Amino acid sequence: MNQGGRPAAGRERSDAMLESLYRRLEEEVSGAMALAHVREIVRHHRIQATPGFRAAASYVASELERVGLKPEVLKFPADGRAQYWCCLIPLEWRVESAELWLVSPPSARQRLCRYQDNPLCLVPRSSPTPPGGVEADLVVLDRADEEASYQGLDLAGKVVLSGADFRRVRQVAIGRHGAMGIITDHMPEIPGARSRFDLPDAVHYASFWPAGGEDPRGFAFALSPRQGLELRALLRRLELEARERGEQPPAFRVKAEIKASFLEGHFEVVTAAIPGRTPEEVLVVSHLCHPQPSANDNASGCAVSLEVARTLNRLYEAGRLPRPRRGIRFLFVPEMTGTFAFLSSREDSIPRWVAGLNLDMVGENHDLCRSAMLAEMPPRALPSFAGVLAARLLKVAVGWVAAHAGENPIPSIRHHVMPFAGGSDHFILSDPTVNVPTPMIIQWPDRFYHSSQDTPDKCDPAMLAKVAALAGTYLQFLADAGYARAAWLAQCMSADFGSEVAVTVIPELEQALDKAQETAAGGDPAGAARALSAALARFDRRLAFFRDRKLADMGSVARLVEPERQGELQALLQSLREEVLSAEMAAQCRARNLVSALKSELGLGDLPEHRPPALSDWEQKAARMVPRRRYRGPIYVEGWLSRLPPEERAAAEDLWFRQRSVLYHGATLAGYWMDGRRTLLEILDLVEMETGRREPELLVRFIEMAANAGLLEVETAGGPAQQR
Repeated sequence: MNQGGRPAAGRERSDAMLESLYRRLEEEVSGAMALAHVREIVRHHRIQATPGFRAAASYVASELERVGLKPEVLKFPADGRAQYWCCLIPLEWRVESAELWLVSPPSARQRLCRYQDNPLCLVPRSSPTPPGGVEADLVVLDRADEEASYQGLDLAGKVVLSGADFRRVRQVAIGRHGAMGIITDHMPEIPGARSRFDLPDAVHYASFWPAGGEDPRGFAFALSPRQGLELRALLRRLELEARERGEQPPAFRVKAEIKASFLEGHFEVVTAAIPGRTPEEVLVVSHLCHPQPSANDNASGCAVSLEVARTLNRLYEAGRLPRPRRGIRFLFVPEMTGTFAFLSSREDSIPRWVAGLNLDMVGENHDLCRSAMLAEMPPRALPSFAGVLAARLLKVAVGWVAAHAGENPIPSIRHHVMPFAGGSDHFILSDPTVNVPTPMIIQWPDRFYHSSQDTPDKCDPAMLAKVAALAGTYLQFLADAGYARAAWLAQCMSADFGSEVAVTVIPELEQALDKAQETAAGGDPAGAARALSAALARFDRRLAFFRDRKLADMGSVARLVEPERQGELQALLQSLREEVLSAEMAAQCRARNLVSALKSELGLGDLPEHRPPALSDWEQKAARMVPRRRYRGPIYVEGWLSRLPPEERAAAEDLWFRQRSVLYHGATLAGYWMDGRRTLLEILDLVEMETGRREPELLVRFIEMAANAGLLEVETAGGPAQQR
């Protein structure tokens, strides 16, 4: 569509039903009202299981009631013992005040930060100090994430100043070397969005996440990068001046006073539903937690959910939209813990929830934040119709403008449909053992992410309105979906298969062909021939994987269809299956043409038969392992490593720190494929087909770590296969 809202030339005709519904929602939603919600929510310091979160939950409940819904404020224990599936729940935390001073040498005495001035300066869930505070020696240790940096140091009862990764510094400085506390000026870099010093006066959001229900040991204060530089410069200057006077360097000491407490309390989940004509429901989830201000992350998602609730209920009450078949349920949770608790406490209701939508960071001013609007698909292990709907709606919502010549419209904002990555509440709902397919709408990257400068001025009311119209359309479409809409979704998936192959499988083949050409140019034509044969075999494997997943996705629309029309749907799906198989044959033909052309150019004869390589030692080990999850829902390691013996815990923490990005994604996907029957080698193959990556050693070590911690059980399979 163009900026005036009319359909643009060249757009898919089949999206007309989405366009029409989106326009109706677009006319009613208010970005200004959503921004007003953001401004109210950011007034609260919304750490999980705290009075600040409770106050924000109360605001959300009152707004739901004001627009005509009947909210429930569910309370769950935060007592350090509660567990929901594999999610361990911490104690409630309350903080009254906190200050950090540099007190020695006396000539440099100054307050470094105060909680009342900036709540983010006290790292959440820090332990209290004795009344009157504590004094401690200050040690500057900028490589505090490396165990080697601690050799020869006695940190017992001292405070470490470091700009290294805070989670890691906590593990090593406090957990292994007895430091009393940490002063951090860590500001993680986000490639393409911010460097460390892009936000010199912002304070990064770090946190003591509880270890298996334990009270956190130690405390921490956070400074901005500029404050950290100035403090280091002051300490260096004082040392230099002392040396110039022929004196020993002064002893640097800090004083921390934290009035806080841990107690057996509770945390809240707010939920409300617009009832449908049947017991089934569609969910929309937004996490309400994070420190003050945290506007885009994630006051924005909660604000949009509130605005969608107002809009849909108003349209239903006015008769401008028909009451849907299925209800629409709104969830406002502390991230992860709230979704685990809500689902595990209502397991009997889970089959009624046909799909979900996660709204996380959806108010970005794209120019200020350097963002793009993303629709993240559900994982491949879960057959789902939800992803294609979110992807189509993203194209509707971004807005389109005419190109220079007036034809071939272009999107007005940056956007992208991306494969599953996880990291928010949708990763729980989309687990196959839960089976509530849940795409996520998010804007990323964000220059101000997890910092004290994530303030409402970084939100854009026009963007909030776009996402509200998108989310409202998604919910209404699925809430009232029957045979016609299910058939349209299946047809969309069938039509998309060829283009998906073109952007996922074909590029990998082309890269392999480039490498084969380099091999031939290096004087190894036989090696090039083997590489071409291997590339074609891998292409066929991945193509078959994506074909099978597409057919499973198409079959999932049966969940939306009336029982009396299931036979009609199956006939349609059979015809669409033939379309997918035709697209698969076209892709195979294209691949072989590419290989044939290169083979001719290189003067190669017939390619040798591809022989899969022998299994590595790690792959053979994986072939003997059959992992089985002990809990419903995804593998969630937070807190579980504390249950390992000290030496195993240290090794697990080191592995997790060094390989966190790979392990978090790969292990999550591996967990989704675990059914208690597949070997870890089979799971490894599936993860490779889904992502294109293969990390046998890391996955085996992770499974062993998770099993030792009590998250998994591992049985021994029969003899290992010898080839893959």
